[in-house]
Amino acid sequence: MPAKRTASAMADATKSKKRKDEKKWYAVKVGLRPGVYETWDECSENTNHQRGAVYKSFTSKEDAEAFVAGKKIPNRGGKAEPIKYYAVARGNFTGIFHDWDKASKAIYQSTKPKYKKFDTLGEAVRFIKEWGDEDTIDKVQALVDGDSEFESEVEEHDELEPGLAHIYTDGSCLGNGKDNATAGVGVFFGENDPRNVSERLEGKQTNQRAELTGVLRALEKTPATQGAQILTDSRYSINCVQKWAPIWQGKGWKTSVLNNDVANKDLVQAIMNKIAEREAKGTRTVFTWVKGHSVTDGNVKADKLARGVAEEAVKALAVAGAYHTPSTRVQKYAKQQADTAAPEAKPSKTRKKLKTERQQTPELDLKFDKEETPDLDDYSSMP
Repeated sequence: MPAKRTASAMADATKSKKRKDEKKWYAVKVGLRPGVYETWDECSENTNHQRGAVYKSFTSKEDAEAFVAGKKIPNRGGKAEPIKYYAVARGNFTGIFHDWDKASKAIYQSTKPKYKKFDTLGEAVRFIKEWGDEDTIDKVQALVDGDSEFESEVEEHDELEPGLAHIYTDGSCLGNGKDNATAGVGVFFGENDPRNVSERLEGKQTNQRAELTGVLRALEKTPATQGAQILTDSRYSINCVQKWAPIWQGKGWKTSVLNNDVANKDLVQAIMNKIAEREAKGTRTVFTWVKGHSVTDGNVKADKLARGVAEEAVKALAVAGAYHTPSTRVQKYAKQQADTAAPEAKPSKTRKKLKTERQQTPELDLKFDKEETPDLDDYSSMP
């Protein structure tokens, strides 16, 4: 005779059956197409084979929508359960992560990592923009502005298509993300070609705007009836044109994740208008990604055109005493330019000071640069 089930076991079974029968909503925060789905099949279609996909099931549609929007969600006990954002600007690999396990791997045994935990995605993005390098900033901005896939449809190939004008574009921004950033635009049509561009970026000084402006200048200087192959090392620019612009246009030029105005939409819209003008005349416009700072001669020349004008701007500001930025690399460059333009005479050492230095032992004269000490404040907010 089978044993009688206890009241507690029967209650647990009832709860388990109730949970299985509950309607579920599947929230895809990071994936092929972020959103809220009613079936697991739809969720898996948008998360399978997607690196870094973030998704979760809920019994409430409101909670699922809040999860996608990055808002705090009440748990079953009624307490607030915030989503964590770990921003890693410098480390073994960089990005914004939702759990400490991944973030810890990004900084483990890394030299001078820069990272911090935030309660909102916006704060994490701002941290990356302040401390990350150009590639990291582009990657995170692509995550926020696009549909969360980065680099997925941009493959490297350096084949030049016959019958098209081959134009290399680039942008350079020294001190990217800083108040006194200086950016330049480079477009290379060919040696001594009068259409080559080397100019300061107008308006807000960022690497992404410089890259997009390079593409726009290339199209402006190419007749609408002439086919063109734009070769650039900016995956961000190519994704903007080939992948995200139609999505943004359908959403009123709002981002998928934060529902903010799309960054640099003025330049993206201008580029898309140029492409539409060319398509109306039956003209091809092809975009090709090439590796940055590679052996590709055209890319090297475009980079030189962009970087040269940015460095000249830094030099002018340094000489005028108006260039101040926390960027160590740019600070050193600015100081070199200022010293070259106006070298200071170093005072000679007095006999008494020389005698004092000779009496000091190496063990007592050790000094450490500030940069050699760890950034202790970066660790204060971690678990």
